[in-house]
Amino acid sequence: MLNEIQIVAATLYAECEGEPWAGKVMVGEVMAVRASERNQTLKTICLAPKQFTAWNDKTMAQMEAQVNAWEKQVNNQAWKDCKTIAAMICKAGYEVTSTANHYLNPKTANPKTVKKWKKEMTLVAVVGNHNFYRAK
Repeated sequence: MLNEIQIVAATLYAECEGEPWAGKVMVGEVMAVRASERNQTLKTICLAPKQFTAWNDKTMAQMEAQVNAWEKQVNNQAWKDCKTIAAMICKAGYEVTSTANHYLNPKTANPKTVKKWKKEMTLVAVVGNHNFYRAK
């Protein structure tokens, strides 16, 4: 069974493995902001239906197998980064520094979503391939 840090790390990795460190941290910040705003755990935020594409079509058993595979890749720096960031944001007393509670990659997102978000949300940062937003 995956623990909270592994679930957060797996979510980060599946969502933004190719992003720079700052981009990975910002995605983690989105998770932390949502957890704080909703008074929920990071695990609950990550596993919420249709919130993170990493979990949309996977069972816990499938993701556990994937995490085990990533753990065996000793030279996988992106996975190591995601584990480090997950441990950081899961630590009691972690202080969120961003206001972003949503993000998307405008190159791969549905154009209707991008258009809607531009009207309904405030852009707070662009890091790597992701735009980070705050719901108005």
